[in-house]
Amino acid sequence: MGGLRDWVLAVGLVLAGGLALAGVSAPAQARPFDEVVEAGVVRIVVYRDFAPFSSGPDDAMEGVDVDLAREIAKGLGVDLHLMPLTADENLDDDLRNAIWLGPRVSREVGDIMLHVPYDQRIKQSNSLIDTRNEMIVLFSPYYREQMVIARHAATPRLDALHDEDRLSVEVDSMADFVLSGALGGRYRDQTRRFIALPMAVEDLRSGALDGVMGPRSEVEWILRDVPGEWKVSAPMVPMMGHMDWPLGIAVREDSRDLGYAVDGIFRAMMTDGRMASLFRAHGLTYTEPYP
Repeated sequence: MGGLRDWVLAVGLVLAGGLALAGVSAPAQARPFDEVVEAGVVRIVVYRDFAPFSSGPDDAMEGVDVDLAREIAKGLGVDLHLMPLTADENLDDDLRNAIWLGPRVSREVGDIMLHVPYDQRIKQSNSLIDTRNEMIVLFSPYYREQMVIARHAATPRLDALHDEDRLSVEVDSMADFVLSGALGGRYRDQTRRFIALPMAVEDLRSGALDGVMGPRSEVEWILRDVPGEWKVSAPMVPMMGHMDWPLGIAVREDSRDLGYAVDGIFRAMMTDGRMASLFRAHGLTYTEPYP
């Protein structure tokens, strides 16, 4: 899932372009709030093979976003129809397949899509953050993902790494880009690259590697079974500062009332501590959507 995590990071850090609308005809309709309640079921899209947020067989998925989907259905007073989505070429393709058009074969669309990143330069004073185009509205940030380094000592800044530290990253990821290029490529040669970050676990266990760099959720997930006292830090990176990005939901533009309803559910969960408890239940540190 390296590609998916990179889309999430890239969109969180850089303003993405608009959706391409050419060739679109007769899009399937996601439903506003009243229609969802009347039908008695809400269709919520989550990513496949995306631990710790949504993974496992389609009929028995587990993870943070799966639990959040259940909370949404419960809060709306309806049943849940979970719709696993295989990541496409980029996030715009995923939004098209998930919410406003549907896959080429079934044309079935969801009412809500979870784990959608926001551009942090957009004004953050309202739960309604932005529209990516006239079809999609982004709502209700519920978690702030961070690029972190885990090692046996804190890493407040990238240059706190030692020249002999051996770190693991996912190949062609943002972490790979940072460690390969920052500080004149100082850490390029001592970085070990894996197709998927969980492949580094055995080397972390044996001590062949000194640490790992990647999204906090994935780093904490793969370290849950690696013994030792790991210090997880979100370091300052020269020319980039801290690298973090909020995640929320997407709905169709004509389903804004559904987005507001979910925003109310998530705000209540953040206020009473249920959101943080849900993340902790999956072994993750909960970080508020905005610092």
